Amino acid sequence: MFCPQCHAEYVPGFTRCDDCDVELVEALPAEKPAGDQAARRRESGDSVIVFSSRDPGLVAIAQSLLQSAGIRFLVRGQLVPYPTVLPVELEVLAGDVDDARRILAELSAPEIRS
Repeated sequence: MFCPQCHAEYVPGFTRCDDCDVELVEALPAEKPAGDQAARRRESGDSVIVFSSRDPGLVAIAQSLLQSAGIRFLVRGQLVPYPTVLPVELEVLAGDVDDARRILAELSAPEIRS
């Protein structure tokens, strides 16, 4: 038995998910490969990259700012074997792009040194 929301697997005899409090199902629907979903999302314009950096400190700040603003985001490239080789990208839903870019504008601005 499986929870249709969190996908937890239960032994026979259980009928409800302890965490989600929903009825269990006998099998989960087949999922499409994650890569296909991400490609379709990019093609359809459902999400947009609003931040990209190789600096782990800036990425952490950007994530914190988006979380504080209640903007949902997706992180890409954070779990690569050699951090800082490839940039980490933050994607937001198309409806949140303007707010996210406004919030993250100072992080993307070049530093002025005197």
